[in-house]
Amino acid sequence: MTSLPTTADAPASTGLKIETRSIDYVPRNERHGKVWHQGPFWFTGNFVLTTMVTGFTGAALGLSMVYSILAIVIGVCLGTFAMAFHANQGPRMGLPQMIQSRAQFGLRGAIVPFIAVIFVYIGFNVFNVILATDAINTVLPGSRAAGRRGTP
Repeated sequence: MTSLPTTADAPASTGLKIETRSIDYVPRNERHGKVWHQGPFWFTGNFVLTTMVTGFTGAALGLSMVYSILAIVIGVCLGTFAMAFHANQGPRMGLPQMIQSRAQFGLRGAIVPFIAVIFVYIGFNVFNVILATDAINTVLPGSRAAGRRGTP
């Protein structure tokens, strides 16, 4: 019986590293890199059609460019600080971030943020589908009746 290769089996020259901790706590002696190295990762992950269109909502509703930029900066700052404080709790409490809501809401009360997250993800996906449909119809104009292959 053969086993899967591990990081010890990988050649040293390739630099291949396999994540072994998943969402568990990573000891300080195993951490590497700098905090700013995460910036490009999170920027590219969030630089998508949905976030760009959402950023133009203020201008589309009549806000000036200055107030639109101010609203975006304030929103980003508030969201960033809230997530930073929440993320800081994980190592201090010894919990992975995905289940931290148990500390604030209790075992049964954690269902409240869970349900909120479900609605947020459903809304985000519906918004993505609407934007993708509009983008496709802009690039490829014409009738797009669902399930229709042709006229009888």
